[in-house]
Amino acid sequence: MSVKISPFASAFAVPLGSLQAQYPSKRLVVGVAIATSSSLLTPNPTNSKKLLIVRRAASESDFAGLYELPGGGSEPEDSNLIDTVVRETIEETGLKITEVLGTFEGFEYETKGGKNVQFNFLVKVDEGKGAAAKLNPEEHDTYAWVGPEDADTLQEKWGLSGAMEVCVKDALKVLESI
Repeated sequence: MSVKISPFASAFAVPLGSLQAQYPSKRLVVGVAIATSSSLLTPNPTNSKKLLIVRRAASESDFAGLYELPGGGSEPEDSNLIDTVVRETIEETGLKITEVLGTFEGFEYETKGGKNVQFNFLVKVDEGKGAAAKLNPEEHDTYAWVGPEDADTLQEKWGLSGAMEVCVKDALKVLESI
């Protein structure tokens, strides 16, 4: 299955080495805002578009028990960040991307492993068999679909805080605009 890349995301289809040179000594990381139509999710009384968030497993050394967008770091086999987006989405959720719709503001953060720069992407996935994610239990233990109606309760209800709360709110705004 080929992945359609919008003109808004095509800037990240450049060789990974070129992008890495712009961020020396930082790990390149992707956040993947997976969008789905409301018809696949029940109950969904607001009939809104939704984004997938996943909760980090308790065994994770960084951010254990917190919700986040699926994603992860680039690997040597990735020729560009779009490859990272596709690979990480499959590894973390079992879902296959059909289209990279665009990008939205990223951020930098630090973990025990060092400094990271996160680039964020909005994607559509193959919904042929529904939108049931199959999580890697070593990384995540549960997931939820959130929509614009959840924006004011992300921290309270889902344990999103700091940069990730802002990130998910930004993703929801982009989702509403498409």
